[in-house]
Amino acid sequence: IEANETSLALFKKNKEFIDDYIETPEMSYKDKLKDLEIMIDTFVEEERYEDCALLVKIKNKVIKHYKKQLN
Repeated sequence: IEANETSLALFKKNKEFIDDYIETPEMSYKDKLKDLEIMIDTFVEEERYEDCALLVKIKNKVIKHYKKQLN
C-alpha cells in the first residue's frame, strides 16, 4: 500500500511521470495494467474515487499507447 501511495503522489504531481510510466519499456504492458488494477482496487476499497478516476485515465492511456504501437 505504501508503494501505491508513492506512485499516486507522483502521478498527481507530475504529468511527465505519467508519460514516462506509460512509455517505459522497463515494465511490460501486462505488468502496468496489473499494477494499476491493484492500485484501483485498493483505492476503491478506501472509497477514494478521485484517485481511482486518475488511475483509470492512466490505465486507458497505457492501453491506447500499446494499441498505437501495434498499428
